[in-house]
Amino acid sequence: MPQVTRRLLVGLDVLVAGLMVVAVTRSGDAVPLWIALLTATVFAALYAAGRATIRVHEAPLDADRGRWWPAGAWIIALIAVWAVLLQLSPGALWIAFPLMLLQMHVLGPRWGAIAVVVTTVIAAVDGIALRAPGDLSIAPALGPAVGAAVAVAVTLGLEALVREADERQRMLEELARARDEVVAAEQEAAIANERERLAREIHDTLAQGFSAIELLLRAADGTVGADEARARAYIEQARSTARDNLAEARRFVRALAPADL
Repeated sequence: MPQVTRRLLVGLDVLVAGLMVVAVTRSGDAVPLWIALLTATVFAALYAAGRATIRVHEAPLDADRGRWWPAGAWIIALIAVWAVLLQLSPGALWIAFPLMLLQMHVLGPRWGAIAVVVTTVIAAVDGIALRAPGDLSIAPALGPAVGAAVAVAVTLGLEALVREADERQRMLEELARARDEVVAAEQEAAIANERERLAREIHDTLAQGFSAIELLLRAADGTVGADEARARAYIEQARSTARDNLAEARRFVRALAPADL
């Protein structure tokens, strides 16, 4: 996942830590502080251990999430300890929202939604139980339900943005590969055309010049002893053709040599 996802998870960690402090400080006089502190410490240790070992943020979003072990067991344990802390401190209710975000992220849309429903029901039941006698308002149940809807929507929206970014990155990489392939094909075509041109020029110049030299020397060999003047003329023509071929060969070398040479 992108770096922004890791930063969001770090922000979630900070939020959980702050809300745990609120839960401990709001435990009330009916519950000894050390019991609430001990339960919060167990929750914090369990949370930290899971975050250190279950590094789901390093896997693709399309990976198989929601397995029983270790992700499912971790989430179940967190819900259980949080439910105990909720009985000790009403302030633990605020931990439900980041817990829902974590459930959606770790377990995925299907199993994460089930975990969110369970967390919502626990929070709603606790809120209803704390109502004053005769109070029939639905606020204790409505608050967790709204938080659950927001958590699901936020998680699904962020994951949709991440998928879109990954798809865009994949398309850019494919375009880069296609561009490299086109450049390589153009280079190969240019090399082939240059080789064809050189082969044609060599055939039209050097090859024909060497053939002419061979014919002139053969003609000179046939006239040696019979017509010295003609033999010398053939040899001179062969020399002239050789000089021309040498100049043409040097021209080829200069054309093919790198500029810094």
